[in-house]
Parts: sequence; structure tokens; C-alpha cells
Amino acid sequence: MTQGATYFHMHTVRVSSKGQVVIPEDVRKRHGLERDTDLVLLEEGDAIVLRKKADVEKLLRDRLYPLLRAAEKNLAELWENPEDDVWNDA
Repeated sequence: MTQGATYFHMHTVRVSSKGQVVIPEDVRKRHGLERDTDLVLLEEGDAIVLRKKADVEKLLRDRLYPLLRAAEKNLAELWENPEDDVWNDA
């Protein structure tokens, strides 16, 4: 087996007149997609990608958390600037 190999499963699906697509049962089982699972549809160039909403939210939280913490720290430093207190006396 090749290390780092990626295996793809390909399925042909059809878009209905209502714009609906049926995800094959084996794919739903493999990815834990149950009824009422929220998905996010991402467009990447000419590709359409479906991801579980919970997975996208976690990914964004994990990647944005350090940025948010840095922004909070910088804003706190700006808000605690004693030079700004001059405006409070006016």
C-alpha cells in the first residue's frame, strides 16, 4: 500500500426537476449522514463540494480561534489606552 494515497469513490447522480440530488446509501452510511443532517455546499472553481455543517463550523473555529484571540488582545490594548480618557472629560 502506498503511504499517503487517497482513494476516491465515484458515483453518478442525477439532479431532479426540483434541483434535488440523492446521495447513495453507502456514501451516507460511510459519512454518517442521517436524515436532517445539515450540509454546506461549497463551490471550488468548477467543482461542487458537500461538507457536514458541523465539520465546517469546527474547521472554522479551529482555524479562526487564534486570530480572534489576537484581535481581542489588540482591541483590549486600544480600549485601555489612557490617552482616550481625554474624551470622557469633555
